[in-house]
Amino acid sequence: MISRNTLSTLTAAAAGLLLVLAVTYSSPVQRGGYYILSDPLGSLLVTQNIIDEGSVQLDRYSNWRINEEEDLKYQIIDGHVYSYFPVGSSIAAIPAVAAANILGRHMSVIEYETWMNCVLASVTLGILFLLVFLALKNTYGMFPSLAFSLAAVLSTPVTSTVGAAYWSVNPVVLLFTLAIIGVQKRWNGYLTGSILFFSVVCRPQSSVFTVLFLIYMFFRERNQFYRAVSALVTGTMLFIIFSMNHYSRILPEYFSPARAGSFQLEVFFQLLISPSRGILVFFPQGILICAAVPAALREYRLELVLCITYLLLMMGVVSGFPHWWGGVSYGPRLLVDTMPVWFLTALITWSSLKGMRKLFLATGILLSIAGGFINLKQGLHNPSTALWNTEPVHIDIEPEKIADWNDPQFLR
Repeated sequence: MISRNTLSTLTAAAAGLLLVLAVTYSSPVQRGGYYILSDPLGSLLVTQNIIDEGSVQLDRYSNWRINEEEDLKYQIIDGHVYSYFPVGSSIAAIPAVAAANILGRHMSVIEYETWMNCVLASVTLGILFLLVFLALKNTYGMFPSLAFSLAAVLSTPVTSTVGAAYWSVNPVVLLFTLAIIGVQKRWNGYLTGSILFFSVVCRPQSSVFTVLFLIYMFFRERNQFYRAVSALVTGTMLFIIFSMNHYSRILPEYFSPARAGSFQLEVFFQLLISPSRGILVFFPQGILICAAVPAALREYRLELVLCITYLLLMMGVVSGFPHWWGGVSYGPRLLVDTMPVWFLTALITWSSLKGMRKLFLATGILLSIAGGFINLKQGLHNPSTALWNTEPVHIDIEPEKIADWNDPQFLR
């Protein structure tokens, strides 16, 4: 017999999940493939070849699916064609693509790969909602957990990026969330280490999160720390073997430290407050979170110092990228993997607010409404914001348009 409490939880989870899937899968930006046709297109082709051939080589598609216009997405090594992007997100999509194959949908057909991108984008947001809601429910109660979870997936840059296409960051957001939940639930360190390792395989910038997360485990979960490190070392050795076998180098080119470039202060501030890529513009709730940090520092010093360090380091790393604006995208796409840490920081600071909770709650609701307008309404349901990248001038030709307050992307 299912208890009333369990039934209420399942009902709330199902209702929230259906809402997330409905408002994202129906969005014109996602369905129109405005962002799918950029970097995401091709990752599921790798997935398909893993299923069909057990290999990440794409030789069989070199004469018809892969054309000259897509050369930047692919590389030829020892006479074989490979995707330039990390293989992790392609591996993560294997179950979904295998299911699509059963329905007769093969990813070698662009229309089917575009469709699967839409499915995976919405499903990623749905899974994120469930993870956050179920993790918070017992601590914060049903309604607050439901509200926070919906705000996290429908009013932040997660909404407008993860919900628009299947980028390499999609599985990373889930993996970071799982790692945070796992350390709170005291999961086995081998599992946590495996999660951290796979996040790096999906996106090399995840190494920043991984190092700081291990520092936290060293001070708070010493026994599990050693297990996590063991899993990471083992995974890294296997990945090096894989890389040497396929790419004839210790790590794939995409993982090369040379790609990071050097820190640029001007770009750092562009990533912080510019009208078309600033994290605090597209995630206004972040302003409130920053304001609440001082009140919680005494009680949660280690946690908050690590969170703030991570956020600053990630902005510094991205500021050194040649294409720090993320190409054709919406808002701070290259910083979306920081969102789980923003969510964690919000929860940590909330517990220390005491008498100021009503004020912060009211302000947070207003800022979340603004975030919903920016990321859900404009980011997913207004194609004009996607066209901003190419009209009147392509963003890669004139990245200076990012700083133009006369034509911010989110107000197109």
